[in-house]
Amino acid sequence: MSYVLSGTGKAVCDGREELLAAGVCHICPKGSVHSIANTGDSDLVLLTVVVER
Repeated sequence: MSYVLSGTGKAVCDGREELLAAGVCHICPKGSVHSIANTGDSDLVLLTVVVER
């Protein structure tokens, strides 16, 4: 789970794109192929929590 604190970006999880901006919570299930890219002019600041199952 990644919560966007500031900035803008794009997350891709198993081929599905999601736009990221402040206040958005992005969740990608365990075992998924994923990436996050900064698409803005300033830093993309995330709070990310990884839970071991």
